Amino acid sequence: MGSPPVTPGPRPGGLGRSGAWFAGIAAFLVVALIAVGVVLVSGGPAPAGPVAQPAVSPIPGPPTSARPPDSALPSSAPPFPSPSAPTPALIPSSLPGWPAAVSTTRNAGYDVPPTWELKSPTLIRGFMDAAGERVVMSGVAMYEAAAPSPCPGFDERYVLAWSGVTGAPTDDTAAAAAGVATLWSGAFDDIDVPGAPQVVLSPSTDVAAVGGRGSHVVAEIAMPAGSCGSPRKAVHAVAVPSGAPGESVVLVLLAERDVPGAVTDAEVGLIASTLRPAGLEERCDPTRDVLGSWC
Repeated sequence: MGSPPVTPGPRPGGLGRSGAWFAGIAAFLVVALIAVGVVLVSGGPAPAGPVAQPAVSPIPGPPTSARPPDSALPSSAPPFPSPSAPTPALIPSSLPGWPAAVSTTRNAGYDVPPTWELKSPTLIRGFMDAAGERVVMSGVAMYEAAAPSPCPGFDERYVLAWSGVTGAPTDDTAAAAAGVATLWSGAFDDIDVPGAPQVVLSPSTDVAAVGGRGSHVVAEIAMPAGSCGSPRKAVHAVAVPSGAPGESVVLVLLAERDVPGAVTDAEVGLIASTLRPAGLEERCDPTRDVLGSWC
């Protein structure tokens, strides 16, 4: 059978240019992006084969004082065309006026502010780590600025934050959140810039989400000199028990820091509080054993 047509997924704008990014709905596709030196992989439902899982031990980072100074970023730009029609919400929201993002892969949902864009509930997004393993999330939502991306050659809007749901192989929610935050900090690796981002993990804090009590850990990231976008970024990971022994459902939110319109920690807290089962068990795929789900 012939290969499906090659269609690149959306690029992450200011949120780093990792060794590989992928997003899509059809079977996995690979596109060599010579201009930026990355591989973009598009895909649909999570692959049946092994996928990189988060380590449950946090990786210590350098002291906060090692962060580079903030730099000026554009706060205004010519208007972009309006985005395409939003993806309709599949489930009711728990916060008035906030639409619900849904992962049908994990039967999980969470609410986002009305300024965010919901992606297809079957969309799989992520990156390829240094070992060549796919690191994925689903139930994706995205928050963009009106300004263009500050990254050279990127014609899209500036992506200020994006989020989704993944899983972890432990029901210790503090360890799950720390492991996932550490794992997803690799999304900010930039193959075009010497040096590696410096990662400092916050202590775990308790979270009372609709789907249960859990833990929240933040990976604060200082980018090396020469990186595009903000020199400071963050990965929020909020883990709650899935109900299956040894597993957690984890909300991941990647964000730019210190730029106009950046998502606030208070907004992240509200988003995290809405993580819950989506009530769409009929959409679960019984042929797939998805780690960290409410299926």
